[in-house]
Amino acid sequence: MQPGKTDPNVRSIGRSPREEEPELWKTFQKRGTIELLTLLQSDEELRMRDVLEAIPSISKQTLVSRLNELDSLEIVHRRVNDGPPVSTWYSLTALGTEVAEAAEILVRVGSKSSKKR
Repeated sequence: MQPGKTDPNVRSIGRSPREEEPELWKTFQKRGTIELLTLLQSDEELRMRDVLEAIPSISKQTLVSRLNELDSLEIVHRRVNDGPPVSTWYSLTALGTEVAEAAEILVRVGSKSSKKR
């Protein structure tokens, strides 16, 4: 390495770990993300109201926020049917399917870990 240059793989001491996390990881840790991914993994496409009914622990505002974040990360695909009536449908992208599979593994391992306690 050249003098005066820093290794990009070494974390700067002054920076918070949160600043360095990829946007996907930040979203993954938010309320409702894992539930949403596993639900979308179980169906090809779901309407917004079906998602709200399936995950009653998440408010509509939180769900809309999470879906928008996942859409911007290309994890979820949003399709609007002009109707009438107008409806919005959500499905996982190819990347979203991979992320949902990872979420499923984490949930499975987490439940095994909690049973050992």
